[in-house]
Amino acid sequence: MSRIKSVARVYKGSAGYATVGMEIVFAIVFSMFVGSWLDQRYGTDPWFTWGGFAFGLATAVHSVLRAMRMMRAATIREEAEEGNPAPLYESRSERAARRREEAAMRDNRVDEAEEEEKSS
Repeated sequence: MSRIKSVARVYKGSAGYATVGMEIVFAIVFSMFVGSWLDQRYGTDPWFTWGGFAFGLATAVHSVLRAMRMMRAATIREEAEEGNPAPLYESRSERAARRREEAAMRDNRVDEAEEEEKSS
């Protein structure tokens, strides 16, 4: 794949996620604007504005969750196509095993040092 196509593929894939911030702001601001307009129209000063804020916040959370589902699906699809790369960092189980090995080695060195002192 040429360099231009690979760069275009990256930007095309990230375009859907780049708009999430705008969706969050637009959902909250637009809903509050509609709530404020309804408050002025019906004389129920803060209630529709707060309702609009709550609706906008719920819409924003839905937008973030949708973007997360899209990212997860894209990751699964890419891993199926290209394979799963080796992890950059060790997992918790690997870290625990490494620490157990280090502790065992440390204990062995202490035991050897104690045996040398006894034999001297």
